[in-house]
Amino acid sequence: MKRISLEQVINGERFFRVPKVLFESDFYKKMSSDSKLLYAILKDRFDLSLKNNWIDDDGNIYFIFTVAEIGEMLGCGKDKVIKLKRELKKYDLLEEVRQGLNKPNLIYLGAVSYTHLRAHETLRHL
Repeated sequence: MKRISLEQVINGERFFRVPKVLFESDFYKKMSSDSKLLYAILKDRFDLSLKNNWIDDDGNIYFIFTVAEIGEMLGCGKDKVIKLKRELKKYDLLEEVRQGLNKPNLIYLGAVSYTHLRAHETLRHL
């Protein structure tokens, strides 16, 4: 095992950030770890969307990330990616808008909800 060094941290080793509420809220606890990871990966894509100016008329950020690209990144097949996306939709964390004409769907990411936290959990986040 190679330990993480100060040099790696200083040189900007890149990480995906997963919102803690996905693990702390009873609402999200039943969500699979793979879906939580996919949420973090998709959220990371916002930087690319901003760079490409992928913002709709309502000011919402969208991105394009095909099933094949997601599958390659996660190391899984099409069926698994579709299942994970379906799970994110179930929790209102993903919405897709069809463009038609063999164009990829626009993907919108939903904001995580903190309303499902119990009072003592909410205080921990302040």
